[in-house]
Amino acid sequence: MRRILALLLPVVVVSGCGFRSPALSDDAPEGSEDVSISTPDGETLEATVVGDGPLGVVIAHGSNANREHWFGEGGELALTGDFTIVMLNLRGYKGSTGDARTNQDIDILAAVDWLASERGVTNSALMGSSMGGSSVLVAASQRPDDIAAVIALSPPGQSGSMNAIAAVPDLTMPVRLFVAKGDEAFVDSATALAEAIGIEPRIMEGGGHGTGMFPDNPGMLDEIATFLSNSSAAD
Repeated sequence: MRRILALLLPVVVVSGCGFRSPALSDDAPEGSEDVSISTPDGETLEATVVGDGPLGVVIAHGSNANREHWFGEGGELALTGDFTIVMLNLRGYKGSTGDARTNQDIDILAAVDWLASERGVTNSALMGSSMGGSSVLVAASQRPDDIAAVIALSPPGQSGSMNAIAAVPDLTMPVRLFVAKGDEAFVDSATALAEAIGIEPRIMEGGGHGTGMFPDNPGMLDEIATFLSNSSAAD
């Protein structure tokens, strides 16, 4: 099934969207709202929500980052009108309770459930960078029938308690893995994860890690938006 979906969802760059590659900013996207999300194990997560499109996209940051590292690209995706974006501070990061680098799959799925209960968005995809990339792969493996698509940027095979290499054989939804060709250690991990899923990794220009790939690859956000939209339609 994954191989069939890969054929149906080719790599496409949509020039008409004209996405830029914003730098890190403390300013939340225009029209966004800060919310708190409760997890089933008693933690409280700080998150920023923007957009009101039919596909929810829960975004997880890397180990040396927080939700603000996604404010630029998250806001750009919301402007398409296709997505409702939730950018999380994972547990233990900048105002979210709990121990960092543990149980992040719980956080991500709590955000999926929040979208359904608070915004009526019942179709969601997951996206994460570096540590967050591993985490969204693990979270998706736990609900393979409920997640429309997964995107991971520079994902390690394992990060903290998140063992992505063990989880990915259970994925049945469309998956796209991005890594910069100069980010050599993560080229290896992304390639290993892709092989375990049965797809090819997207090798990008430059050496940027995670969201650091966007400046060197101006069409990357267009590709992500197209992939998410096509995956939602296929779902």
